[in-house]
Amino acid sequence: RPAPCREWALAGATAAAGGEAQRLPALLAATSYPPNAQKQVYDMPLDLAGSNKTNAQLVWGTGTYGYSPNDLSTFYKDFDVDNSISLTSAIGMEGKAGGANWVEATLDIQYVSGMGTGVRSFVVNSDNSSAAEAGGEFGPAFVRFSRELANNPSPPYTISISLGSLSWASCNKLCEEAVAMGASPSMQECTKYTRGLFQVCMYDDELQVKRIDEELMKLGSRGVTVFAAAGDGGNHFSFGAFNPLNPLGRALNEISCNYTLPTYPASSAWVVAVGGTQMKDGAPIGCSSQTGGGITGGCGFSWTFDQPTWQSPQVTSYLGAINQTAAGAPNFNAAGRAYPDVSAIASGVPIVESGRKESVGGTSASTPEVAGMFSIINDQRLNSGLPPLGFFNPRLYQATASNAALFVDVTSGSSSCGTDKCCSTGFDAIPGFDVFTGFGQPLFSAWLKEFGSD
Repeated sequence: RPAPCREWALAGATAAAGGEAQRLPALLAATSYPPNAQKQVYDMPLDLAGSNKTNAQLVWGTGTYGYSPNDLSTFYKDFDVDNSISLTSAIGMEGKAGGANWVEATLDIQYVSGMGTGVRSFVVNSDNSSAAEAGGEFGPAFVRFSRELANNPSPPYTISISLGSLSWASCNKLCEEAVAMGASPSMQECTKYTRGLFQVCMYDDELQVKRIDEELMKLGSRGVTVFAAAGDGGNHFSFGAFNPLNPLGRALNEISCNYTLPTYPASSAWVVAVGGTQMKDGAPIGCSSQTGGGITGGCGFSWTFDQPTWQSPQVTSYLGAINQTAAGAPNFNAAGRAYPDVSAIASGVPIVESGRKESVGGTSASTPEVAGMFSIINDQRLNSGLPPLGFFNPRLYQATASNAALFVDVTSGSSSCGTDKCCSTGFDAIPGFDVFTGFGQPLFSAWLKEFGSD
C-alpha cells in the first residue's frame, strides 16, 4: 500500500517551512492536562506508539494556520512526549505566527501528535488569504480541500478539523428571525453583519455545505475517519454572544437563546463530532463556562441533515428521558442529525506557542486528542493486515449499544451557556447517551479491544 500523502501537494500552493482555540485565564489553568496526563485519564498506555509506515494523520485550516517546529520540539521536551518532530511536516500554504488560526494549528498538531505518537502527521493550510481566516473564503476553501483530499490516491487515514462556524441554516434562521422582528431591514444587511464577525457565519449557502458533505462521505468510503470540533458556545452560539451594544446584536442574542443553532462540520453525519469535558474531582463533567470550564461544548441537532438510523435509538431514548420544553422544544430539529458523538478534555490544555507555555481550551483541543488516540487504533489494525476504520459512526453506535464500558459516562452539565452569555434552555448531560456530551469520554483500552480487530 502506498504511503499516504507522499506525493500530495495542494494545487497552486507551495510547501510551507515548517473549535478556534480559546485562551483560558490563569485561574482556569490551575489543573493542567498535557498528553501524558490525558492518557492516564483515557486509560491509554504512555509508551504505546504507532509504527506502521502507511499510517498518517492530518490537521487542516486556513488563513494564518501553521505551526513552529521549534515550538513542537519544546512541547515534546517540556511535557515528556516521546515523539520526533521529523514525523511532522507542513503541506500547502504558509501560515503566519501570531494569528488566531496559527494558535489553532499549534494546538492541533501538538495534541494529535502528542496522543498519536509515532504516526506521521501533516499540517495543511489550503488557503492563507485573510478572507479565509474567518469569513467569506472559508467555505470555498473547505470545498476545495475536501474535494482534493477525497480524490487523493492515498489520503491520510485520520483527519482532525477544529475550524468551523454556525451552519448556513443556523445563520439563515438568525437573519430570517431578525428581519421578521424588524431588527434588520433585510436579509442582505443582516447577513453582511453576521458574515463580518470572526468565525460566526462562514458558509455561503446550503448548496456549499452539501457539496462539502458529499466529499466527507467519499472520504469515509475510502478508509478515512474525520473528526470535527463541536464548537464552544453550547447549543446557542458559535462561541459567545453578539455585541449587546449593537441593536442588531441584541436582537440576535435574543433569537439565539430561542433556538438551537448547530455548527458545521460537526453536524455532518459523516464526521465523528467531538464535544468537551472538564475534569472535576477526578471525573469528567460536561465542559461549561458556567462551571469554570472557560467554554461550553457545542451540541445540538442539524437543520439540514436528517437523523441517521444508526443513532436514532439513542437519540429517541434521550429525548424521552428529558424535559424537551426545558431543552428548547420546539425550536430544535429533533429529527435531525444529533451531535456530538463523543467528548474529551476541553479545559486546562497546555500548549507551547512562541516559546511560551500557555493554557487553552475548547473542542478544538478535544478533537485532535481523540483523533490522535484513534490513529493508534488504526495503526494496530494496519499492522494486523486489516483496513483502517474509515466511516466510523455506525460501528461506534452499534458497539456502544452493547458495551457501555467503551466510555466514562458524563452525567453532569448543561449546554445552556455560551462563553459569555447564558440562556434559559439547553441540553443536559444524563446517564447514557446525551446531546451535550454524546456517549461520554473514551476509554482507550476498551476502544483498542473493540475496534482494533474485526
